[in-house]
Amino acid sequence: MKSKPGALALSLILTASSVASMLGVAACGGDRPRQGGAGDGGAGGDAAGGDTSASAPRWLSNAGFTEPPKSIAPDPGEEGYLAAARLTPPYYPFTVTRISYRLVHGSSAGGAACDALAAHRVEVSSSTAIVPAASPSPVVLTEPQGSASDVIDVVRDVDRDLPAPLTLTPGEHLFVAVALTGTYPNVMCIGINSDDPFDADRNYWSRAAAAPYDWTSLSTFNLDGSLLLSARGQ
Repeated sequence: MKSKPGALALSLILTASSVASMLGVAACGGDRPRQGGAGDGGAGGDAAGGDTSASAPRWLSNAGFTEPPKSIAPDPGEEGYLAAARLTPPYYPFTVTRISYRLVHGSSAGGAACDALAAHRVEVSSSTAIVPAASPSPVVLTEPQGSASDVIDVVRDVDRDLPAPLTLTPGEHLFVAVALTGTYPNVMCIGINSDDPFDADRNYWSRAAAAPYDWTSLSTFNLDGSLLLSARGQ
């Protein structure tokens, strides 16, 4: 499904292999969040073991993973643009130590050949604004070229520890932005949950490959859903 003409040329895609098999993907390993649902201006996600105390590590996420996976991909000329999610902790201070995101791999019905193994970067920042900063001062994580063993079925789940903990103070949100690199049609595709309720002001597209960015809500282009980006902390 394409966005409306004249606007951002992002594509919402469903991997052809997933459509053919309808088997979904293997269960996620580790302590990845299984479900989400944004609360009243806050983050959704799976609190650790249902523990709501401030001492319990937890994931911040806006949506749960869906099977088979859907994703969005850049169109020609948009390679390197960033997809970003705004995550809000349930209390302050909240110290983030780890981020996670889901990439989709393989051919698709949307024109892109999803490449989850491409080298890319992730920008992690904080702000009291609800829209990512045009020229942030982020923590930058560089993800090298992956290998075939990183993909399970059609999914690559990436988990990265921050080089140093990032503490959010009252009123601050966390922004996690992944650059979707490649050369069209071989480009990165990031997972999106378009089946469950979502907040339009939590999912953004950078409209540039480098700062200053022109962040725009995905919903502006009829791409409704929550990006599969999350963060862990306490």
